[in-house]
Amino acid sequence: MEQQHNRSEDIDIRSYWLVLKRRWLVASGILFTSIALSGFAISLQRPTYQASGKLLFQANRASLLTGVGEKVGDLESVRREANPLSTQAEILQSRPIIEEVIEKLDLRDKNGELVKPESINIKIEPIPGTDVLNVAHISGESKKAADVVNQIMRSYVNSNIQNNRQETIAARKFIEGQLPRAEGELN
Repeated sequence: MEQQHNRSEDIDIRSYWLVLKRRWLVASGILFTSIALSGFAISLQRPTYQASGKLLFQANRASLLTGVGEKVGDLESVRREANPLSTQAEILQSRPIIEEVIEKLDLRDKNGELVKPESINIKIEPIPGTDVLNVAHISGESKKAADVVNQIMRSYVNSNIQNNRQETIAARKFIEGQLPRAEGELN
């Protein structure tokens, strides 16, 4: 039984070989045409470059160390339920950050006008198991891709520093306002 099965496969392969032998010109023509069309399609494609960078996020533990603002309104429990990396990813993709990137890099379209924020395609993903966000941008120019990613991260860091300063100033003013009242109660 097994010999018959091997013979039938042998006959099928031989019949295919005979057909291919008779039609070698057509088969090779189809092969070379498909290779030529594939090569032509590949040559028409413009190269794309992807640049990426990583941002590490750390919780502000200064209030835990000093005891100031400890469990005020119990906001820390709300923060644990929310995903802080998702929040930071949204901030990175926010319109003010993207507009600053466009202005700083002077990104213009074919008409010489500044590009619209919607046309800047950035991809921001959290790296699983870490407090790190991966920031990526794809462009037809390698330098432009790298510049956009670097400027997005720079703009975000500058914005974050400015927000932290404003929060610190507001906290200082609040404490300075509460200090005389606390001294009066103490006396």
